[in-house]
Amino acid sequence: MKRGSVWFGSALVLVGALLLFDRFNLFSFRWPGVLWTGVAVLAAVMLVRHFKGGEGAVFWWTVLLLFSGYKLLRAFAIWIPPESIGLPAVLLMAGIGFLVMFLAVPANWHLLIPALALGGVGTIMMLSELGLMAEMNARALIKDYWPFALIAFGAALLLNRRGRSGKT
Repeated sequence: MKRGSVWFGSALVLVGALLLFDRFNLFSFRWPGVLWTGVAVLAAVMLVRHFKGGEGAVFWWTVLLLFSGYKLLRAFAIWIPPESIGLPAVLLMAGIGFLVMFLAVPANWHLLIPALALGGVGTIMMLSELGLMAEMNARALIKDYWPFALIAFGAALLLNRRGRSGKT
């Protein structure tokens, strides 16, 4: 029997037992909390597993881990953020995803540019939405400086390509 099917079968038995316990009032569960805890554990395990191997996988597992953490905060009523921080949170998660991709493969230093750009814009928008920064200041910062991110990312791609072609 394959190892993956053992894990999947065990997970199905566990979920089925929990559903029965909840159905017959033996235990009461907060299902969103259980779901997002499982997703967070899966994402953390897969992130550690792929950290030194898969660049793309590391990005998506990081984003999934951060998103499930966000959902866990809501599910357990630790922090109920306003709905308006959805876009800033997604931008911040993507920026952190690019940063983790760089940390997994430091030779891909050009990934720092979208990490800083997305993380910076997400942070500025988040501060604005939470009332810690004036909205007009946040908009002005983003409006004035976003072309720098394009220039920096384009230059990084060109330098990275030139560096790789020189090694052959």
